[in-house]
Amino acid sequence: MRVLLLLLSVVPSTVLAAEPPAATRPVFSATESAPETGTRLRKDVGRTSLYPLDKPWQRFSEEEKARVRELYEDMQPGDEPPFPARGMQPVLEMLSRVMGAAGKRGLVHLEMTVDAEGKTTTFKIYEMPDLDTAKYVAAVFNATKFKPAVCAGKPCRMDFPFKVRIHLE
Repeated sequence: MRVLLLLLSVVPSTVLAAEPPAATRPVFSATESAPETGTRLRKDVGRTSLYPLDKPWQRFSEEEKARVRELYEDMQPGDEPPFPARGMQPVLEMLSRVMGAAGKRGLVHLEMTVDAEGKTTTFKIYEMPDLDTAKYVAAVFNATKFKPAVCAGKPCRMDFPFKVRIHLE
């Protein structure tokens, strides 16, 4: 069974600033880093993102970082949001495997708090196909090391919103 994750946004509508028109926004996607055993084809693991899925925050261009910062309200110049330390692609690959094995699909919309050490501490679930899916997604993010947010030059606690639609193919 093949799973396709459609990354809808990094932040919920309550934190979104005005987005640029779709024609001016770059769109990024990602495929798994290695194909499954028995095939040479790498599956899509993420599509339709406003930022690169295959790079960690430190490798983002200043333009890409600015695009992510603009999604947060009250993000001060020089501040940074939390972000998976190895980028989103490993997270999406893990979600793809877990959700595919469980046969889960639907909208996954949550927000997690990332502490100053880069660990997830709490989750707010906005929408999930079911309780099992919430547990799978939380386990994936609990296993993910984050680059902590930076506030006034120091690591700080900040929320990391996540929204994705899971399709089975």
